[in-house]
Parts: sequence; structure tokens; C-alpha cells
Amino acid sequence: MDLSKFLAPTLMDAPCYKLLKTDCEIKLDQNESPFDWPEEVKEKTLHNLKSEPWQKYPEPFDESLNQKLASYVGVQPEQIITGAGSNYLITILMNCLCRHLRGKAIIAEPSFPLYALHARYESMSYEIWPQENFEYDISNLPVIPDHSVIIFASPNNPAGNVLKSEDLEQLLNEHPTSIIVADEAYYEFNDDSYIELFKKHQNLIIMRTLSKTLSSAAIRFGYILCHEDIKNQLLKMRLPFILNKFTLASIHALLDSPKAMKTMLTNAKKLVEWREKLHQELVELSKEHPFKTYPSKANFLLLQLSDNLQKTMLHSHLIENSIIVRDVSKGRGLEGCLRISISTPHANEKLLKNIQSFFKK
Repeated sequence: MDLSKFLAPTLMDAPCYKLLKTDCEIKLDQNESPFDWPEEVKEKTLHNLKSEPWQKYPEPFDESLNQKLASYVGVQPEQIITGAGSNYLITILMNCLCRHLRGKAIIAEPSFPLYALHARYESMSYEIWPQENFEYDISNLPVIPDHSVIIFASPNNPAGNVLKSEDLEQLLNEHPTSIIVADEAYYEFNDDSYIELFKKHQNLIIMRTLSKTLSSAAIRFGYILCHEDIKNQLLKMRLPFILNKFTLASIHALLDSPKAMKTMLTNAKKLVEWREKLHQELVELSKEHPFKTYPSKANFLLLQLSDNLQKTMLHSHLIENSIIVRDVSKGRGLEGCLRISISTPHANEKLLKNIQSFFKK
């Protein structure tokens, strides 16, 4: 069947989201937390789930969950939209805001690829906010007409770079008729959240997830922070019952446990310490070998080899030694790049030793 008669050329030509599957012992390719949930929270989740009638639908829009999440985040429940992971919420956001723009869609690159991929899937035109040396510079933004949408991530994936709050505030003040979307999936690893700017500016939307800091990747839960008039429109595209009973039972159990939440946030601080240690060790190693390690405010580091051949050889060497990291070299400006998730000291040390052995060959 000739699907080109049914589908947009931009969808036909766009790549699928892919992830290399391996049986490696040490998995450093998806920015997952090395810390599992406390056993008592798992038990509470299973108890709550078992008491639920499985033949009945879950809550279509769980307002009690919004109240608990609002207390954790520091906003009003009316400013939160929940969904089955931030990836799902990205599709809602872009379908709602970017289909009929009077201005432009502007997407920072390199960054989390799903924003640009979804624009291509849906034949949405957009312009790029380029980065030099993996740093944000608002002077590099294209011309921003009224009623535009600007999308960026901070801390950014895959480089871990950030846009300073004062720079974001400048953009918000200079473009009050445009909407700025900040993806803060990794914000708990940083010391500069945009939540205070959100309280002051109705044209700021924040995307977040519990997958990273709160060790909840398996739960599939994300949320949007936006002001109520925007929320009322986005909710029209958010499917009811999208959060199943397992997700709801899990997140309620976690947010109901101050002890577990404190443990999770303490674990995040440990990852920051381990990130800084590994970064310094790699910087020292790079003084003798041809690669660069960029500073990061997330739970990963970006390595850039001299070229794609060296990158492929190192990637293969690590897999041969049962370590998988993420090859991000196909992204814009990412030639020769590998992204490494921060894990336990044991895993980080094994990674470092294998990078050392690669360059000694």
C-alpha cells in the first residue's frame, strides 16, 4: 500500500525514536536513577492497588493528586496538568499551541529530540535556537514576532547546560504576547528553578517529570505547570483516564510519605556529588587524551570525542565491557558525542577505568 497517499511527507521522512537494546550489566543510557523506591512505599502502593476495583475506570482527572503535587511544587492545584509521562504531555502541548500559530515555533537545538520530532510528525514548521559550545545565548534567537512559542530545556539534554533565570526573565518581559515553554525534567539536580518566574509570568509554561529525581521512570508520570486560562485549553486535548490505577496508587503513596520524599531528594544530592566527582576525573583524563567533558547541571555528562569514528570505537569498547551509554551523535551539533548517565560510585568507577583502558589501547 502506498502510504504516501495518506500520510504527510514530513511524517514519512522523519525517523522513529529508537533506543539500542543490550544486555549490559551497567546501564548508563537513559538517565535513570540508580536508586529504587523504598520498600515500604512499594508495599503501600501494592496494598492500595489491591483494594481498588480493577473492573472500573481510574479517576479521569484526579484532583486530590493535583493538590498533593501542588504542595510539593509550590503552586496552586489549578495550575497543574498531569499525564502519563512528560513525553505524552509534549504531544498535547505542541498540538494545542503550535498548529495554528500567528507567530513562530522556535525550538532550541541540540536538545531533547521529541519536540522537533513531533513538529516533523505533525508537519509543523519551526525555527531553531542554535547553541554554541552547548551554551544558551538569547542573542542567538531568531526574530521573535508576537504570538510565538519558544521551547527549550534547562537543564538541557544532552549537554546539561542551563539558561539563567535572569535571561529567561528578560525574554518573558520582552515578549509578553508569546509563550515560553521551559522543560525542567532535571530541575532538582540544579540550583536555579524557574518556579518563582512562573508565579510572576502568565506566559511561562513549565514541563516536569518524576522519572529522574524521584526514581519513577517505570511509573510514567509527568506534569505541566501553566496558568489557568492555558490549562483550560490544554485539558481539551488531555485524554481522560490516561493515568492508570497503578500510576495513581504509586504517586499517591510516594507523595503521602514525607520520609520517602526526603530520601529521594537526598539521593538526588548524592548524584550531584557523584556527577561532580566523575566530571573532574574525566577532565583530568582529557588532558592526556583527545576528548572533552562538558559541565552539567543534570544527572548526566556529555563527552565529545575527536570524531564519530573515535566515538563509535569507544561506544563499542564500553558495550564489550558490559557498559551501555547513549550515542547522541546524530543530533544537531553533536558529532562525536556520547551521553553518560550518573550512577553509583561503583558503576562510575568502572566506566572511568574502561575509558582509560580504551585510550591506552
